[in-house]
Amino acid sequence: MMRTGFVLLVVLCWPLVGHGQFSLTFHTGYGSYNQTELKDFQKELLDDYPVTPKITESFPSYWNYNGAVRFTLQREYTFGLSAEYGSSAARTSYKDYSGEIRTDMLAHYIAVGFPFDLCLNPSNTAWQFNLQLTPAMVYSTMTLSFHSQLGTQKDDKAYDFKSGNMSLQPAFNVTRRIGALGVNVLAGYNVTVIKGDLLLKHSDSFLQNDAGDKVRMDWSGMRLAVGVSYTFGGD
Repeated sequence: MMRTGFVLLVVLCWPLVGHGQFSLTFHTGYGSYNQTELKDFQKELLDDYPVTPKITESFPSYWNYNGAVRFTLQREYTFGLSAEYGSSAARTSYKDYSGEIRTDMLAHYIAVGFPFDLCLNPSNTAWQFNLQLTPAMVYSTMTLSFHSQLGTQKDDKAYDFKSGNMSLQPAFNVTRRIGALGVNVLAGYNVTVIKGDLLLKHSDSFLQNDAGDKVRMDWSGMRLAVGVSYTFGGD
């Protein structure tokens, strides 16, 4: 999916490269993740323990990584293709002298986005202030694993789920340009506009809560990032 989108974008935009600017960017950032339904599901699992366990992690903020190719036309308008990877996790556990019980949920996402930027000060070649809007297709995976040990007896089970989401991320981006190089700072908020059900891989079963409702992914949350860019062509 990402490869097809990239090839299509290059084919459509290649004739424009000689008339505008072409840039490559890379960001590393920190994101918070809503995941309300998964957090509620984690709390429901507490009732399945024969003891009183403790939630040690519940989808905390974590690092993400983003790369993009962009085309600038008439200085103020920029569009392109981006790819982002992120992850987060949850853990519930209990351990004493007799053994251990643990449940883990490890979630990942890959987002293929189509960023659109509006430069607020196109005449300034040193500092650029951009409003950015990025619609994206998001592919998510999650592994739900159970571990128990009583004495020397161990039991491990794992279930792999997947889902497809769509998101929309408005952001504000500041770039300090030094020749062709740029240093970028971005702040935005990601909204999951279509939440995909978590489908068990190689099966028709979905992850469901105690009420029988399907549990869905939700990567909504704050996004903060810093990065670098290199621009080809232009003035």
